Amino acid sequence: MAQLVNLDAMISRADFAVDLGAQSPSHENVTTISTRDFTQGALLGPSLRKPDFQRETNHWTPEQVVSLLECFVNGDLIPSVILWQSPTYLFVIDGGHRLSVLRAWIEDDYGDGHHSQRFFGYSISKAQKQAAKTTRDLIGERVGSWKHFEAKASDPNLSASDRTKVTTVISRGLPIQWVKGDADKAEASFFKINTKGTPLDEVEELLLRNRSKSVSIASRAIIRAGQGHKYWSAFSNGVATDIETFAQRLHTCLFDPEVQKPIKTLDLPLGGPKSVRTALETLIEFNLIAARNQMGEPKRVEDVEEDLTGEKTVQLLRQGLSLAQRITGNENGSLGLHPAVYFYGPTGRHSGPMFMGTVSNGTGLRPVFDANG
Repeated sequence: MAQLVNLDAMISRADFAVDLGAQSPSHENVTTISTRDFTQGALLGPSLRKPDFQRETNHWTPEQVVSLLECFVNGDLIPSVILWQSPTYLFVIDGGHRLSVLRAWIEDDYGDGHHSQRFFGYSISKAQKQAAKTTRDLIGERVGSWKHFEAKASDPNLSASDRTKVTTVISRGLPIQWVKGDADKAEASFFKINTKGTPLDEVEELLLRNRSKSVSIASRAIIRAGQGHKYWSAFSNGVATDIETFAQRLHTCLFDPEVQKPIKTLDLPLGGPKSVRTALETLIEFNLIAARNQMGEPKRVEDVEEDLTGEKTVQLLRQGLSLAQRITGNENGSLGLHPAVYFYGPTGRHSGPMFMGTVSNGTGLRPVFDANG
């Protein structure tokens, strides 16, 4: 699987709901956004937010990141970004990856720098660090770091070709298109835009359209071990703490230690590789099974009730942890199934069907929790 660069820390998220009904202002908006908007003391960059339903900014390869920067410094065409202005923030409707790459270049943070470390609770996977290193090395070879361009800007003996690039970096901006209307209009625009061109994949769209349901919240929480963006921030402090605690425990149970290729050990994770998309698919199915009652309901994520308080998510995480510990581990009542023996093939590849089949059978063996645990 190709390396993917995690730039999710570059632009924070905010909740559209606080601005429901707000109209776009009548005054003229700025028409471009440039690198200077992400430098220290700038005002526009810090005002940017991704909607809470925006996909995670982790879908570009190192090559795509470098190609965007090459286009930027060479003056090549880059499509417009699309923003919506609320009374409090400037929301990125389309162009989150493009803008995140520009800030990552300035911050020298491709998923392993100061902002990313803080965002992910100083717990970054080896795969994420390796993708960041690959990206940084490619940029050094083909574009040059931001500090490199800063140094060139003050060099009086710069060649004509280098001076042209420096001038381009200083002067150019990405064009902005503005969505006019209220928050509902902006959300509708997001889904319309992101189901065309480079569309949301099925996993992304499933999570985004069902983002208020326990299966989606729990899956998001587990994949980042309770770190990263807090999709559960609207819940009470006690509930949010429970979600983070159980998510971290489930993450450890399902995805530690990380898979290292080539595989030279039998110490393998129960849930398979930690790569975001593959792991999210596993977690959605795992959580859906954990949520089912004795009648086998709900069958689909769409059938799950919305969780307005977070209590359903906490209960689901408790049930999921109990289920995982029932399959493997040293807890009382555990079947003690060794992942390397039961869920990995001879080539070292994780078998999703074997794992999910065991999870499905395990639901009839787990203890039942009530809302209080």
